Amino acid sequence: MTKQKNTPSHVAVIMDGNGRWASEQYLPRILGHKAGIEPARICIKEAVKHGISHLSLFMFSTENWNRPSEEVSAIFNLLTDTLNNEIKELHQQQVRIRFIGDSALLPDGLKVAIAKSEELTKENVKLNLYLGLSYGGRWDIVNVTKKLLSSKAVELDQLTELMLDEAFKENSIPDIDLLIRTGRQKRISNFALWQMAYAEILFLDQLWPDFDEKNFGAALDYFKNIDRRFGKIKNV
Repeated sequence: MTKQKNTPSHVAVIMDGNGRWASEQYLPRILGHKAGIEPARICIKEAVKHGISHLSLFMFSTENWNRPSEEVSAIFNLLTDTLNNEIKELHQQQVRIRFIGDSALLPDGLKVAIAKSEELTKENVKLNLYLGLSYGGRWDIVNVTKKLLSSKAVELDQLTELMLDEAFKENSIPDIDLLIRTGRQKRISNFALWQMAYAEILFLDQLWPDFDEKNFGAALDYFKNIDRRFGKIKNV
């Protein structure tokens, strides 16, 4: 499907509420994370359907390393298996996969799955899918700034906002038009701090495993009804 008028170019999702969903179902937390795979599939399918160019899914933050090691290991095993199982279908849908975040501490099996998926899908053009793993907005700003200063030999007093913005477009994710956060919390949790400058934000009460096509469609409708001025005065 071609992109409709007033459709966001970049939708980002903070997928919150897996653990609370499991607790409310009297289930182990890892089953909540497993239940969160289907809504991720839905977001990808709907993004392709509506002609959205960029979709970012915030999967594991830098702060999530503070969780119990057993849960962290279970999450990474689940992500590795899911990526290996889903990559062929995503490739057939012409989805290009890119990972953002500090990969240094990720387990080797997940690193291999990441490398294979990025290589297989690098020529795809229908949807750019960014998966945030060991990612934080503050880390991103420091990382991109270091790359800019080292690669272009820019002196600190020569650094401009435009130069940094171009570096983000090259080394991270594009500016976000619409951020969706599930899970009843109303905060951005250190996600994409630079790219969120003019993002429209929609907080939902649904826990992530309950997110579905209707929620995604309603989020797009919410965006279409917003008069985005970017600091300007509305023409009368």
